[in-house]
Amino acid sequence: MIKILRKTKNDMINENQPTKYFLIAFGEIVLVVIGILIALQVNNWQIERTNAKQEINILLQLKKEYADNLKEIEQKIQLRHAINTSIYTLINYSDEGVDGVSIDSIAKHVTRTRYNPTFDGPTGVTNDLLSSGKLYLLQNTELRNLLTNWSGTTQKVIEEEQFLVNHILPKYIDYIGRNYDARKMMAAPSDQDLYVGNMLINGEQPIKVDSSVIKGQTDVAEYSRFINDMIISNYQIELFNKHALANDQSYGLKAEIQKILALIQDGININRMQNY
Repeated sequence: MIKILRKTKNDMINENQPTKYFLIAFGEIVLVVIGILIALQVNNWQIERTNAKQEINILLQLKKEYADNLKEIEQKIQLRHAINTSIYTLINYSDEGVDGVSIDSIAKHVTRTRYNPTFDGPTGVTNDLLSSGKLYLLQNTELRNLLTNWSGTTQKVIEEEQFLVNHILPKYIDYIGRNYDARKMMAAPSDQDLYVGNMLINGEQPIKVDSSVIKGQTDVAEYSRFINDMIISNYQIELFNKHALANDQSYGLKAEIQKILALIQDGININRMQNY
């Protein structure tokens, strides 16, 4: 088309028709501009399509990451609830006695009080997204803000956990070690504690070990002394309060994770509707 215009323009020059010449020259410029605009539009379309593909991949990775976070926070909530149930049970034993209560049951509750649940959810995809500058690929502003603030959102839970880990629990365990004979408290629950699997990386129950290889015997008197120790009860009440507070924070974190997952799923749905 441009070649035809150029030939016509030359003919106009030869025929001394300047008005028609300028009109044709203007048409040539218009065609060039239209061509540039089309090229830019095609380029923009290709960029948008590439960005959309990157966004869907990121959203799918984020969905897996926050589904894992949700699973972990639910496990930690459940475990802290189990710990506090055991503390409550042991304190009741000190008030009401342990007549008719099996040693295995007491041992299970004593063991749980020394559990140390901490939230360590995966953050690799989120951290990479923030450090790489690719956060802009996510179209949802609310989702971008939640991911940007994720570290601060988890901090309240982590602070409560770290206070337990660094201050209360070490003193409690140290006191037990200095005042009680571990070999006299070797009784193990007859069945695997359903909650202990939450402490393991692979989520599988541990292999039972024959405790008889350690010389010693279960001593009912040692457990009774433990249950009725006022210092032990004081430590357990402090643990109970901190686990309860950590769970309050965890429920808030769980709600944030669920909100993030809902926004991620909305983004996936919109992306697929627009591009497929």
